[in-house]
Amino acid sequence: MRHTLALFVIALLLFSATNYGGIRSPDGELVFRVGESIAGGRGFEVGQRLELWEDFGVAKGRGNRLYAIFGPLESIVAAPGIRLASLINESRWYEHAGWLPVSLYAGNGLIEYLEGVTPKNREPHALRFLVSFLNSLLTALACVVFWMTARLMVRSSAAATLATALLASGTLLWPYSGTFFSEPLAMLLVLSSFALLAAADPAFRSRAVLHHGRNLFLSGLCLALAASAHLTAVLFVPFFIAYCGRVCLRGAGARRVSSFLLFCTGCALALFFLGAYNLFRFGSMFETGRSVHAGNLVTTDYSRFVAPWRGLWGLLVSPGKGLLLLCPAIMAGLLSWRSFHRRHALLSYILGAALLARLVFIAARSDWHGGFSLGPRYMVMAIPFCVLPVLFWLQEQVDKRRLRRLGLFAAFAVLCASQQLYFSLGEIFSCYQTAKFKYASLGINIFKDNRLYLDWEFSPLANLVSGKLGPFWLHSSSAGVGTVWLIGSVLLAAAAAAGFIRMSRHLPQARKRNTKTAGGPGETILD
Repeated sequence: MRHTLALFVIALLLFSATNYGGIRSPDGELVFRVGESIAGGRGFEVGQRLELWEDFGVAKGRGNRLYAIFGPLESIVAAPGIRLASLINESRWYEHAGWLPVSLYAGNGLIEYLEGVTPKNREPHALRFLVSFLNSLLTALACVVFWMTARLMVRSSAAATLATALLASGTLLWPYSGTFFSEPLAMLLVLSSFALLAAADPAFRSRAVLHHGRNLFLSGLCLALAASAHLTAVLFVPFFIAYCGRVCLRGAGARRVSSFLLFCTGCALALFFLGAYNLFRFGSMFETGRSVHAGNLVTTDYSRFVAPWRGLWGLLVSPGKGLLLLCPAIMAGLLSWRSFHRRHALLSYILGAALLARLVFIAARSDWHGGFSLGPRYMVMAIPFCVLPVLFWLQEQVDKRRLRRLGLFAAFAVLCASQQLYFSLGEIFSCYQTAKFKYASLGINIFKDNRLYLDWEFSPLANLVSGKLGPFWLHSSSAGVGTVWLIGSVLLAAAAAAGFIRMSRHLPQARKRNTKTAGGPGETILD
Protein backbone atom coordinates (compact mmCIF):
# COMPACT_ATOMS: atom_id res chain seq x y z
CA MET A 1 0.00 0.00 0.00
CA ARG A 2 2.86 2.38 0.81
CA HIS A 3 4.50 1.83 -2.60
CA THR A 4 1.16 2.29 -4.39
CA LEU A 5 0.50 5.56 -2.60
CA ALA A 6 4.03 6.81 -3.30
CA LEU A 7 3.65 6.00 -7.00
CA PHE A 8 0.32 7.83 -7.17
CA VAL A 9 1.68 10.95 -5.44
CA ILE A 10 4.82 11.09 -7.61
CA ALA A 11 2.83 10.63 -10.81
CA LEU A 12 0.24 13.22 -9.79
CA LEU A 13 2.91 15.79 -8.93
CA LEU A 14 4.72 15.14 -12.22
CA PHE A 15 1.59 15.51 -14.33
CA SER A 16 0.30 18.52 -12.39
CA ALA A 17 3.63 20.34 -12.73
CA THR A 18 3.35 20.36 -16.53
CA ASN A 19 -0.40 20.96 -16.71
CA TYR A 20 -1.40 23.90 -18.90
CA GLY A 21 -4.07 25.03 -16.46
CA GLY A 22 -6.89 25.49 -18.92
CA ILE A 23 -8.71 23.98 -21.89
CA ARG A 24 -7.02 24.31 -25.26
CA SER A 25 -9.09 22.13 -27.62
CA PRO A 26 -12.64 22.61 -28.94
CA ASP A 27 -13.44 18.98 -28.06
CA GLY A 28 -12.44 19.56 -24.45
CA GLU A 29 -14.35 22.83 -24.30
CA LEU A 30 -17.61 21.17 -25.40
CA VAL A 31 -17.08 18.33 -22.92
CA PHE A 32 -16.54 20.98 -20.23
CA ARG A 33 -19.71 22.87 -21.21
CA VAL A 34 -21.79 19.72 -20.96
CA GLY A 35 -20.27 19.12 -17.51
CA GLU A 36 -21.14 22.70 -16.61
CA SER A 37 -24.77 22.08 -17.65
CA ILE A 38 -24.89 18.91 -15.55
CA ALA A 39 -23.42 20.74 -12.55
CA GLY A 40 -26.04 23.46 -12.98
CA GLY A 41 -28.93 20.98 -13.18
CA ARG A 42 -29.59 21.59 -16.89
CA GLY A 43 -28.90 18.06 -18.09
CA PHE A 44 -26.75 17.14 -21.09
CA GLU A 45 -27.68 20.07 -23.30
CA VAL A 46 -24.92 22.34 -24.61
CA GLY A 47 -26.04 25.74 -23.41
CA GLN A 48 -23.88 27.70 -25.82
CA ARG A 49 -21.94 26.89 -28.97
CA LEU A 50 -18.25 27.75 -29.26
CA GLU A 51 -17.95 31.47 -29.85
CA LEU A 52 -15.09 31.08 -32.34
CA TRP A 53 -16.35 27.90 -34.04
CA GLU A 54 -20.11 27.73 -33.78
CA ASP A 55 -20.63 24.76 -36.11
CA PHE A 56 -18.19 22.44 -34.35
CA GLY A 57 -19.07 19.31 -32.40
CA VAL A 58 -22.80 19.85 -31.82
CA ALA A 59 -26.00 18.47 -33.35
CA LYS A 60 -29.66 19.34 -32.90
CA GLY A 61 -31.62 16.69 -31.07
CA ARG A 62 -35.06 16.37 -29.52
CA GLY A 63 -36.86 19.63 -28.87
CA ASN A 64 -34.39 21.38 -31.19
CA ARG A 65 -31.83 21.34 -28.37
CA LEU A 66 -28.09 21.28 -29.00
CA TYR A 67 -26.08 18.28 -27.83
CA ALA A 68 -22.38 17.46 -28.07
CA ILE A 69 -21.44 14.55 -30.31
CA PHE A 70 -18.91 13.29 -27.75
CA GLY A 71 -19.38 10.68 -25.03
CA PRO A 72 -20.98 11.82 -21.75
CA LEU A 73 -18.78 10.17 -19.12
CA GLU A 74 -15.97 12.76 -18.99
CA SER A 75 -18.59 15.49 -18.52
CA ILE A 76 -20.31 13.48 -15.76
CA VAL A 77 -17.01 12.89 -13.95
CA ALA A 78 -16.05 16.57 -14.30
CA ALA A 79 -19.42 17.91 -13.07
CA PRO A 80 -18.71 17.69 -9.27
CA GLY A 81 -15.36 19.42 -9.79
CA ILE A 82 -17.03 22.14 -11.85
CA ARG A 83 -19.61 22.66 -9.11
CA LEU A 84 -16.88 22.91 -6.45
CA ALA A 85 -14.81 25.26 -8.64
CA SER A 86 -17.86 27.50 -9.09
CA LEU A 87 -18.20 27.79 -5.32
CA ILE A 88 -14.50 28.63 -4.98
CA ASN A 89 -14.84 31.29 -7.68
CA GLU A 90 -17.43 33.10 -5.59
CA SER A 91 -14.48 34.44 -3.59
CA ARG A 92 -13.24 36.15 -6.80
CA TRP A 93 -9.70 34.97 -6.08
CA TYR A 94 -8.84 35.20 -9.77
CA GLU A 95 -9.01 39.01 -9.86
CA HIS A 96 -5.48 39.20 -8.50
CA ALA A 97 -4.09 36.22 -10.44
CA GLY A 98 -2.19 37.82 -13.30
CA TRP A 99 -0.65 34.46 -14.15
CA LEU A 100 -4.03 32.84 -14.87
CA PRO A 101 -3.88 30.79 -18.12
CA VAL A 102 -6.25 31.59 -20.97
CA SER A 103 -8.57 28.80 -22.12
CA LEU A 104 -8.54 29.04 -25.89
CA TYR A 105 -12.23 28.44 -26.58
CA ALA A 106 -13.75 30.35 -23.67
CA GLY A 107 -15.16 33.41 -25.40
CA ASN A 108 -12.43 34.94 -27.60
CA GLY A 109 -9.67 33.20 -25.64
CA LEU A 110 -7.78 31.97 -28.70
CA ILE A 111 -7.35 35.45 -30.17
CA GLU A 112 -6.51 36.91 -26.76
CA TYR A 113 -3.91 34.19 -26.12
CA LEU A 114 -2.17 34.54 -29.48
CA GLU A 115 -2.09 38.34 -29.16
CA GLY A 116 -0.97 38.24 -25.53
CA VAL A 117 -4.03 40.15 -24.31
CA THR A 118 -5.38 39.62 -20.78
CA PRO A 119 -9.12 38.75 -20.89
CA LYS A 120 -11.39 41.32 -19.29
CA ASN A 121 -13.54 38.59 -17.74
CA ARG A 122 -11.27 36.11 -15.97
CA GLU A 123 -13.97 34.07 -14.24
CA PRO A 124 -14.49 31.51 -17.08
CA HIS A 125 -10.73 30.98 -17.30
CA ALA A 126 -10.42 30.59 -13.52
CA LEU A 127 -13.20 28.00 -13.57
CA ARG A 128 -11.42 25.98 -16.24
CA PHE A 129 -8.09 26.31 -14.45
CA LEU A 130 -9.45 24.68 -11.30
CA VAL A 131 -11.01 21.80 -13.26
CA SER A 132 -8.10 21.32 -15.67
CA PHE A 133 -6.22 19.03 -13.25
CA LEU A 134 -8.83 16.29 -13.67
CA ASN A 135 -6.85 14.41 -16.30
CA SER A 136 -3.67 14.69 -14.22
CA LEU A 137 -5.53 12.80 -11.50
CA LEU A 138 -7.01 10.23 -13.90
CA THR A 139 -3.66 9.56 -15.59
CA ALA A 140 -1.96 9.08 -12.22
CA LEU A 141 -4.66 6.55 -11.32
CA ALA A 142 -4.07 4.78 -14.65
CA CYS A 143 -0.38 4.46 -13.79
CA VAL A 144 -1.31 2.93 -10.42
CA VAL A 145 -3.64 0.42 -12.11
CA PHE A 146 -0.86 -0.48 -14.56
CA TRP A 147 1.61 -1.00 -11.70
CA MET A 148 -0.84 -3.19 -9.77
CA THR A 149 -1.48 -5.24 -12.92
CA ALA A 150 2.26 -5.58 -13.47
CA ARG A 151 2.77 -6.82 -9.91
CA LEU A 152 0.02 -9.34 -10.54
CA MET A 153 1.72 -10.65 -13.67
CA VAL A 154 5.35 -10.87 -12.52
CA ARG A 155 7.12 -11.54 -9.25
CA SER A 156 9.56 -8.65 -9.41
CA SER A 157 8.65 -5.29 -7.93
CA ALA A 158 11.69 -3.82 -9.72
CA ALA A 159 10.44 -4.98 -13.12
CA ALA A 160 6.97 -3.59 -12.43
CA THR A 161 8.40 -0.27 -11.26
CA LEU A 162 10.67 0.14 -14.30
CA ALA A 163 7.86 -0.67 -16.73
CA THR A 164 5.49 1.74 -14.96
CA ALA A 165 8.12 4.48 -14.96
CA LEU A 166 8.53 4.06 -18.71
CA LEU A 167 4.77 4.27 -19.22
CA ALA A 168 4.26 7.28 -16.94
CA SER A 169 7.16 9.48 -18.00
CA GLY A 170 8.31 8.04 -21.32
CA THR A 171 5.10 7.93 -23.35
CA LEU A 172 2.36 10.28 -24.56
CA LEU A 173 0.48 9.69 -21.31
CA TRP A 174 2.51 12.50 -19.78
CA PRO A 175 1.63 15.33 -22.21
CA TYR A 176 -1.97 14.08 -22.53
CA SER A 177 -2.41 14.35 -18.76
CA GLY A 178 -2.40 18.12 -19.22
CA THR A 179 -5.28 18.17 -21.71
CA PHE A 180 -9.04 17.94 -21.28
CA PHE A 181 -9.42 15.16 -23.85
CA SER A 182 -11.44 12.06 -22.89
CA GLU A 183 -8.60 9.63 -23.67
CA PRO A 184 -7.12 9.50 -20.11
CA LEU A 185 -10.48 8.51 -18.59
CA ALA A 186 -11.16 5.92 -21.29
CA MET A 187 -7.64 4.53 -20.86
CA LEU A 188 -8.07 4.26 -17.07
CA LEU A 189 -11.30 2.30 -17.52
CA VAL A 190 -9.89 -0.02 -20.20
CA LEU A 191 -6.84 -0.71 -18.02
CA SER A 192 -9.09 -1.37 -15.02
CA SER A 193 -11.15 -3.83 -17.07
CA PHE A 194 -8.00 -5.67 -18.13
CA ALA A 195 -6.61 -5.68 -14.57
CA LEU A 196 -9.80 -7.28 -13.24
CA LEU A 197 -9.69 -9.94 -15.94
CA ALA A 198 -6.03 -10.66 -15.21
CA ALA A 199 -6.86 -11.06 -11.52
CA ALA A 200 -9.16 -13.95 -12.47
CA ASP A 201 -6.62 -15.55 -14.80
CA PRO A 202 -5.04 -18.67 -13.24
CA ALA A 203 -1.85 -17.85 -15.10
CA PHE A 204 -1.36 -14.97 -12.68
CA ARG A 205 -3.23 -15.94 -9.53
CA SER A 206 -4.05 -19.09 -7.58
CA ARG A 207 -7.22 -21.01 -8.41
CA ALA A 208 -8.65 -19.91 -5.07
CA VAL A 209 -9.64 -16.59 -6.62
CA LEU A 210 -10.47 -17.88 -10.11
CA HIS A 211 -13.79 -16.65 -11.49
CA HIS A 212 -14.38 -14.01 -8.86
CA GLY A 213 -17.86 -13.02 -9.97
CA ARG A 214 -17.75 -9.45 -8.74
CA ASN A 215 -14.45 -8.74 -10.50
CA LEU A 216 -15.71 -10.15 -13.80
CA PHE A 217 -18.88 -8.09 -13.60
CA LEU A 218 -16.89 -4.93 -12.82
CA SER A 219 -14.47 -5.72 -15.64
CA GLY A 220 -17.30 -5.76 -18.18
CA LEU A 221 -18.78 -2.63 -16.65
CA CYS A 222 -15.47 -0.72 -16.85
CA LEU A 223 -14.90 -1.77 -20.44
CA ALA A 224 -18.26 -0.51 -21.66
CA LEU A 225 -18.05 2.65 -19.52
CA ALA A 226 -14.81 3.42 -21.36
CA ALA A 227 -16.87 3.60 -24.55
CA SER A 228 -19.07 6.18 -22.81
CA ALA A 229 -15.95 8.29 -22.33
CA HIS A 230 -14.56 7.75 -25.84
CA LEU A 231 -16.45 5.70 -28.38
CA THR A 232 -13.35 4.07 -29.88
CA ALA A 233 -12.87 2.12 -26.63
CA VAL A 234 -15.54 -0.22 -28.03
CA LEU A 235 -12.84 -1.59 -30.35
CA PHE A 236 -11.41 -3.47 -27.35
CA VAL A 237 -14.72 -5.22 -26.56
CA PRO A 238 -14.46 -8.32 -28.81
CA PHE A 239 -10.89 -9.00 -27.73
CA PHE A 240 -11.61 -8.61 -24.02
CA ILE A 241 -14.60 -10.92 -24.48
CA ALA A 242 -12.19 -13.45 -26.00
CA TYR A 243 -9.83 -13.05 -23.03
CA CYS A 244 -12.74 -13.44 -20.61
CA GLY A 245 -13.77 -16.61 -22.44
CA ARG A 246 -10.26 -17.96 -22.10
CA VAL A 247 -10.26 -17.21 -18.36
CA CYS A 248 -13.73 -18.68 -17.79
CA LEU A 249 -12.98 -21.89 -19.70
CA ARG A 250 -10.68 -22.83 -16.81
CA GLY A 251 -13.78 -23.21 -14.66
CA ALA A 252 -16.08 -26.19 -14.44
CA GLY A 253 -19.62 -26.71 -15.74
CA ALA A 254 -22.17 -24.05 -14.89
CA ARG A 255 -19.51 -22.01 -13.08
CA ARG A 256 -17.73 -21.12 -16.30
CA VAL A 257 -20.99 -20.08 -17.99
CA SER A 258 -22.15 -17.93 -15.07
CA SER A 259 -18.74 -16.25 -14.85
CA PHE A 260 -18.78 -15.38 -18.53
CA LEU A 261 -22.35 -14.10 -18.29
CA LEU A 262 -21.41 -11.83 -15.38
CA PHE A 263 -18.76 -10.15 -17.53
CA CYS A 264 -21.20 -9.76 -20.43
CA THR A 265 -23.89 -8.42 -18.07
CA GLY A 266 -21.59 -5.69 -16.76
CA CYS A 267 -20.64 -4.78 -20.31
CA ALA A 268 -24.26 -4.75 -21.47
CA LEU A 269 -25.41 -2.53 -18.59
CA ALA A 270 -22.91 0.20 -19.42
CA LEU A 271 -23.65 -0.03 -23.14
CA PHE A 272 -27.35 0.25 -22.33
CA PHE A 273 -26.58 3.46 -20.44
CA LEU A 274 -24.81 4.83 -23.53
CA GLY A 275 -27.73 3.77 -25.73
CA ALA A 276 -30.25 5.39 -23.38
CA TYR A 277 -28.19 8.59 -23.47
CA ASN A 278 -28.38 8.60 -27.28
CA LEU A 279 -32.10 7.75 -27.22
CA PHE A 280 -32.81 10.63 -24.88
CA ARG A 281 -30.98 13.08 -27.13
CA PHE A 282 -31.72 11.91 -30.67
CA GLY A 283 -34.46 9.29 -30.45
CA SER A 284 -32.20 6.37 -31.35
CA MET A 285 -29.93 4.24 -29.18
CA PHE A 286 -27.35 4.06 -31.98
CA GLU A 287 -27.22 7.76 -32.86
CA THR A 288 -24.33 9.74 -31.40
CA GLY A 289 -25.10 12.92 -33.33
CA ARG A 290 -22.49 12.34 -36.01
CA SER A 291 -24.96 11.07 -38.59
CA VAL A 292 -28.11 13.04 -37.80
CA HIS A 293 -30.24 13.96 -40.81
CA ALA A 294 -28.57 16.78 -42.75
CA GLY A 295 -31.43 19.15 -41.89
CA ASN A 296 -30.59 18.90 -38.19
CA LEU A 297 -26.85 18.41 -38.28
CA VAL A 298 -24.74 21.39 -37.30
CA THR A 299 -21.37 19.70 -37.81
CA THR A 300 -20.75 18.44 -41.38
CA ASP A 301 -18.47 15.75 -42.79
CA TYR A 302 -16.99 14.92 -39.38
CA SER A 303 -15.47 11.63 -40.48
CA ARG A 304 -15.86 8.94 -43.13
CA PHE A 305 -14.21 5.68 -44.12
CA VAL A 306 -11.25 5.92 -46.50
CA ALA A 307 -8.47 3.67 -47.77
CA PRO A 308 -6.15 3.00 -44.78
CA TRP A 309 -2.75 3.34 -46.46
CA ARG A 310 -2.17 7.04 -45.85
CA GLY A 311 -3.52 6.70 -42.31
CA LEU A 312 -1.23 3.78 -41.51
CA TRP A 313 1.81 5.70 -42.64
CA GLY A 314 0.59 8.78 -40.78
CA LEU A 315 -0.12 6.94 -37.53
CA LEU A 316 3.20 5.10 -37.49
CA VAL A 317 5.99 7.23 -38.99
CA SER A 318 4.70 10.64 -40.12
CA PRO A 319 6.49 13.72 -38.68
CA GLY A 320 3.37 15.09 -37.01
CA LYS A 321 1.46 12.00 -35.88
CA GLY A 322 3.82 9.02 -36.12
CA LEU A 323 3.64 6.86 -33.00
CA LEU A 324 7.13 5.45 -33.53
CA LEU A 325 8.62 8.95 -33.74
CA LEU A 326 6.59 10.71 -31.06
CA CYS A 327 6.40 7.77 -28.66
CA PRO A 328 9.47 5.55 -29.30
CA ALA A 329 8.95 3.83 -25.93
CA ILE A 330 6.51 1.46 -27.65
CA MET A 331 9.44 0.02 -29.64
CA ALA A 332 10.71 -1.47 -26.37
CA GLY A 333 7.37 -3.24 -26.07
CA LEU A 334 7.48 -4.52 -29.63
CA LEU A 335 11.03 -5.81 -29.18
CA SER A 336 9.99 -7.51 -25.92
CA TRP A 337 6.95 -9.22 -27.41
CA ARG A 338 8.84 -12.51 -27.76
CA SER A 339 9.40 -12.66 -23.98
CA PHE A 340 5.69 -11.96 -23.47
CA HIS A 341 4.67 -14.63 -25.98
CA ARG A 342 6.90 -17.30 -24.42
CA ARG A 343 5.07 -16.94 -21.11
CA HIS A 344 1.52 -16.18 -22.21
CA ALA A 345 1.09 -17.11 -25.86
CA LEU A 346 -2.70 -16.87 -26.11
CA LEU A 347 -2.87 -13.54 -24.30
CA SER A 348 -0.15 -12.16 -26.56
CA TYR A 349 -2.23 -13.17 -29.60
CA ILE A 350 -5.34 -11.50 -28.14
CA LEU A 351 -3.62 -8.22 -27.28
CA GLY A 352 -1.64 -8.20 -30.52
CA ALA A 353 -4.84 -8.64 -32.52
CA ALA A 354 -6.57 -5.90 -30.49
CA LEU A 355 -3.75 -3.43 -31.17
CA LEU A 356 -3.56 -4.29 -34.87
CA ALA A 357 -7.35 -4.02 -35.30
CA ARG A 358 -7.37 -0.64 -33.61
CA LEU A 359 -4.51 0.65 -35.76
CA VAL A 360 -6.18 -0.44 -39.02
CA PHE A 361 -9.64 0.84 -38.03
CA ILE A 362 -8.35 4.28 -37.03
CA ALA A 363 -6.22 4.46 -40.19
CA ALA A 364 -9.33 3.78 -42.27
CA ARG A 365 -11.07 6.93 -40.95
CA SER A 366 -10.64 10.34 -42.56
CA ASP A 367 -9.96 11.84 -39.11
CA TRP A 368 -7.23 9.32 -38.27
CA HIS A 369 -4.95 12.17 -37.15
CA GLY A 370 -7.24 13.31 -34.29
CA GLY A 371 -7.02 16.98 -35.29
CA PHE A 372 -5.11 19.58 -33.25
CA SER A 373 -3.42 17.30 -30.73
CA LEU A 374 -0.01 15.85 -30.01
CA GLY A 375 0.64 12.69 -31.99
CA PRO A 376 -1.94 10.00 -32.81
CA ARG A 377 -4.64 10.87 -30.26
CA TYR A 378 -6.86 7.88 -31.04
CA MET A 379 -4.00 5.46 -30.29
CA VAL A 380 -3.22 6.86 -26.82
CA MET A 381 -5.44 4.42 -24.91
CA ALA A 382 -3.59 1.53 -26.60
CA ILE A 383 -0.15 2.66 -25.41
CA PRO A 384 -0.23 0.79 -22.03
CA PHE A 385 -0.77 -2.48 -23.90
CA CYS A 386 2.12 -1.65 -26.23
CA VAL A 387 4.38 -1.18 -23.19
CA LEU A 388 3.10 -4.21 -21.25
CA PRO A 389 5.42 -6.80 -22.93
CA VAL A 390 8.45 -4.92 -21.56
CA LEU A 391 7.41 -6.21 -18.16
CA PHE A 392 8.29 -9.82 -19.01
CA TRP A 393 11.65 -8.96 -20.56
CA LEU A 394 12.50 -6.95 -17.47
CA GLN A 395 11.53 -9.90 -15.27
CA GLU A 396 14.04 -12.06 -17.13
CA GLN A 397 16.81 -9.49 -16.64
CA VAL A 398 16.02 -9.10 -12.94
CA ASP A 399 16.00 -12.88 -12.42
CA LYS A 400 19.48 -13.14 -13.95
CA ARG A 401 20.64 -9.87 -12.35
CA ARG A 402 21.79 -8.43 -15.65
CA LEU A 403 22.55 -4.95 -14.38
CA ARG A 404 24.14 -3.81 -17.62
CA ARG A 405 21.01 -4.55 -19.64
CA LEU A 406 18.81 -3.03 -16.97
CA GLY A 407 21.03 0.05 -16.99
CA LEU A 408 20.70 0.35 -20.78
CA PHE A 409 16.94 0.10 -20.43
CA ALA A 410 16.97 2.81 -17.76
CA ALA A 411 19.03 5.05 -20.07
CA PHE A 412 16.54 4.45 -22.90
CA ALA A 413 13.68 5.28 -20.54
CA VAL A 414 15.38 8.56 -19.58
CA LEU A 415 15.72 9.52 -23.26
CA CYS A 416 12.04 8.77 -23.80
CA ALA A 417 11.13 10.77 -20.70
CA SER A 418 13.23 13.70 -21.93
CA GLN A 419 11.30 13.69 -25.20
CA GLN A 420 7.93 13.64 -23.44
CA LEU A 421 9.12 16.43 -21.13
CA TYR A 422 9.79 18.49 -24.25
CA PHE A 423 6.27 17.78 -25.51
CA SER A 424 4.80 18.65 -22.09
CA LEU A 425 6.71 21.94 -21.89
CA GLY A 426 5.80 23.01 -25.41
CA GLU A 427 2.44 24.30 -26.55
CA ILE A 428 1.29 22.22 -29.53
CA PHE A 429 -2.15 23.83 -29.78
CA SER A 430 -0.92 27.39 -30.28
CA CYS A 431 1.77 26.14 -32.68
CA TYR A 432 -0.89 24.61 -34.90
CA GLN A 433 -3.11 27.69 -34.63
CA THR A 434 -0.25 30.02 -35.52
CA ALA A 435 0.59 27.93 -38.59
CA LYS A 436 -3.06 27.86 -39.63
CA PHE A 437 -3.47 31.66 -39.49
CA LYS A 438 -0.08 32.32 -41.07
CA TYR A 439 -0.68 30.19 -44.15
CA ALA A 440 -4.34 31.16 -44.47
CA SER A 441 -3.21 34.79 -44.87
CA LEU A 442 -1.07 33.60 -47.79
CA GLY A 443 -3.99 31.76 -49.35
CA ILE A 444 -2.50 28.32 -48.60
CA ASN A 445 -4.67 25.52 -47.21
CA ILE A 446 -2.38 23.49 -44.96
CA PHE A 447 -5.20 21.03 -44.21
CA LYS A 448 -5.32 19.82 -47.82
CA ASP A 449 -4.09 16.22 -48.00
CA ASN A 450 -3.36 16.45 -44.26
CA ARG A 451 -0.24 18.47 -44.94
CA LEU A 452 -0.32 19.94 -41.42
CA TYR A 453 0.20 16.48 -39.93
CA LEU A 454 2.41 14.87 -42.59
CA ASP A 455 4.94 17.60 -43.37
CA TRP A 456 8.16 18.01 -41.38
CA GLU A 457 7.67 21.77 -41.56
CA PHE A 458 4.89 21.51 -38.95
CA SER A 459 6.21 18.65 -36.84
CA PRO A 460 6.10 19.17 -33.06
CA LEU A 461 9.54 17.59 -32.91
CA ALA A 462 11.02 20.73 -34.46
CA ASN A 463 8.51 23.52 -33.75
CA LEU A 464 7.73 23.40 -30.05
CA VAL A 465 11.15 24.69 -29.06
CA SER A 466 10.41 28.09 -30.60
CA GLY A 467 6.85 28.31 -29.28
CA LYS A 468 5.22 29.23 -25.98
CA LEU A 469 5.81 27.44 -22.68
CA GLY A 470 2.84 25.28 -21.77
CA PRO A 471 2.85 24.70 -17.94
CA PHE A 472 0.72 27.24 -16.11
CA TRP A 473 3.42 28.29 -13.66
CA LEU A 474 5.89 29.02 -16.49
CA HIS A 475 3.66 31.19 -18.68
CA SER A 476 5.27 34.42 -17.46
CA SER A 477 8.81 33.03 -17.55
CA SER A 478 11.32 34.70 -19.85
CA ALA A 479 13.11 31.38 -20.39
CA GLY A 480 12.49 29.51 -23.60
CA VAL A 481 11.22 25.96 -24.03
CA GLY A 482 14.75 24.75 -24.87
CA THR A 483 16.31 26.13 -21.70
CA VAL A 484 13.67 24.72 -19.38
CA TRP A 485 13.78 21.39 -21.23
CA LEU A 486 17.57 21.05 -20.79
CA ILE A 487 17.33 21.79 -17.07
CA GLY A 488 14.42 19.37 -16.67
CA SER A 489 16.22 16.64 -18.61
CA VAL A 490 19.26 16.90 -16.33
CA LEU A 491 17.02 16.62 -13.27
CA LEU A 492 15.22 13.62 -14.79
CA ALA A 493 18.53 11.88 -15.51
CA ALA A 494 19.80 12.55 -11.98
CA ALA A 495 16.59 11.24 -10.39
CA ALA A 496 16.65 8.16 -12.63
CA ALA A 497 20.29 7.43 -11.81
CA ALA A 498 19.66 7.72 -8.07
CA GLY A 499 16.60 5.51 -8.31
CA PHE A 500 18.37 2.89 -10.39
CA ILE A 501 21.35 2.70 -8.02
CA ARG A 502 19.06 2.24 -5.06
CA MET A 503 16.99 -0.39 -6.87
CA SER A 504 20.07 -2.36 -8.01
CA ARG A 505 21.24 -2.69 -4.40
CA HIS A 506 17.99 -4.40 -3.48
CA LEU A 507 17.79 -6.79 -6.43
CA PRO A 508 17.84 -10.47 -5.45
CA GLN A 509 20.81 -12.59 -6.39
CA ALA A 510 20.64 -14.28 -9.76
CA ARG A 511 18.70 -17.51 -9.71
CA LYS A 512 21.21 -20.33 -9.47
CA ARG A 513 21.29 -23.42 -11.60
CA ASN A 514 20.21 -26.43 -9.59
CA THR A 515 20.48 -30.01 -10.84
CA LYS A 516 18.20 -32.82 -9.82
CA THR A 517 18.04 -36.42 -10.91
CA ALA A 518 15.21 -36.78 -13.41
CA GLY A 519 15.03 -40.40 -14.40
CA GLY A 520 18.55 -41.17 -15.40
CA PRO A 521 22.24 -40.33 -15.07
CA GLY A 522 23.24 -36.96 -16.48
CA GLU A 523 19.64 -35.78 -16.88
CA THR A 524 19.08 -32.47 -15.14
CA ILE A 525 16.38 -29.94 -14.49
CA LEU A 526 17.09 -26.20 -14.45
CA ASP A 527 15.49 -24.25 -11.62
